[in-house]
Amino acid sequence: MSAASKLLVICSRNRFRSLTAEKIYEGLPGYEVRSAGTQPNARIKVTEGLLGWADEIFVMEKSHLIRLRQKFPEALAGSADCGPSHSG
Repeated sequence: MSAASKLLVICSRNRFRSLTAEKIYEGLPGYEVRSAGTQPNARIKVTEGLLGWADEIFVMEKSHLIRLRQKFPEALAGSADCGPSHSG
């Protein structure tokens, strides 16, 4: 049996978008899901530890990716691709 994929979903304040995504995927077989926010007033703030925990990171906006790369360059250094979770 393979280990669950660890998904981290990120938005600004971790109150609506990323929290909703976490709740949607919560309990699905094969996934462990957490969410966090990039802003100081986020419900749960993104940390280097959360980034290291995740197998895959999804951001809601390009600005979230930019903030992550600025604040946690070492934690994302090994990432093959860390980009917005939508096309376009």
